[in-house]
Amino acid sequence: MCDIGYFISEPCGGLCCANAYCNEEDNKCYCNKGYYGVPTVNCYKPCKDLCGTNSYCGKHNTCYCNDGFYGNPYFGCYPACHGLCKTNAKCDIPTQKCVCNEGFFGNPYKICEKPGIIQFEKPEYSVIENVGVVVIKVIRTGSTYAGVHVTWTSHDVTAKQGSDYIGSQGKIYFGTGVTSVEIIIPITNDMMYEKIETFSLSLTFIEPGAVFGQLITTVVSIEDNDAPCGGPCPQYSKCDPPSQKCVCIKGYIKTYYGGCELPCKGLCCANAYCDARDNRCKCNPGYWGIGTVKCFKPCNDACGSYALCGKDNKCYCEQGYYGNPYKGCYCEYKES
Repeated sequence: MCDIGYFISEPCGGLCCANAYCNEEDNKCYCNKGYYGVPTVNCYKPCKDLCGTNSYCGKHNTCYCNDGFYGNPYFGCYPACHGLCKTNAKCDIPTQKCVCNEGFFGNPYKICEKPGIIQFEKPEYSVIENVGVVVIKVIRTGSTYAGVHVTWTSHDVTAKQGSDYIGSQGKIYFGTGVTSVEIIIPITNDMMYEKIETFSLSLTFIEPGAVFGQLITTVVSIEDNDAPCGGPCPQYSKCDPPSQKCVCIKGYIKTYYGGCELPCKGLCCANAYCDARDNRCKCNPGYWGIGTVKCFKPCNDACGSYALCGKDNKCYCEQGYYGNPYKGCYCEYKES
């Protein structure tokens, strides 16, 4: 029973709306926990309780994804790229796809690594000419994930491309997991003796996914195992290294058939010489005879002064002189 002058009424005057309650301490209406609004008018769940996982109801009673989460807040928000990015990778927010960090290569959903290093295996190679080919190995160390194309070019040193070796440029490919690739250069066997000849190969371009190491040039030496001058030189001849031709040794001359022999076949006798103009033996000046038989001084060089050797190989005084032609002739003095 109420005191005199008072009457029974509902809490808060019965003004609290649905999803609201009357606080007995101050007799005021309040929205239930988790509800918002004016408790005497309308109390409601934020965003009509439509926000999905990892989202919240924000300004203008609209759902938003929590910080660091993406997607449709009404259906559920997820971490960047669904948290699938692996070591050394990150999420590209606009596309929501994983990408390797700058300077790294690989599969961002598995692992990203520093780029592999590509270079020649050795600084120099040597090949015997008649082997026919030289095999040059290019190696990759470090990451082997990415597929990489590499180009190369050759450079003449003393060997000539086209005549001594074949191949001015080319391209090789390192597939995923591949650590070495071979470059095969044909070598020309010209069947001629030559000094060691050289050429070089250089790596010139590489696709992203790998980088060049320090050894990007290698030198190839072609060793000739052909016999000098094409084989043994004929008798009385030797090989001339500069021309790679057989030449006659000193004192011998070349024959019509390409061999070598002594001048006049060595048939000239004493006091005779071989005339290079017709390759015939002739007696030296002042000598008589047959160059291949005997050459002698006329009258055995026994004629005295003012005497001559006659056709019969006997000494005679010169015309106008008298005496012994073997001892000396004199001019007879006549008085006028």
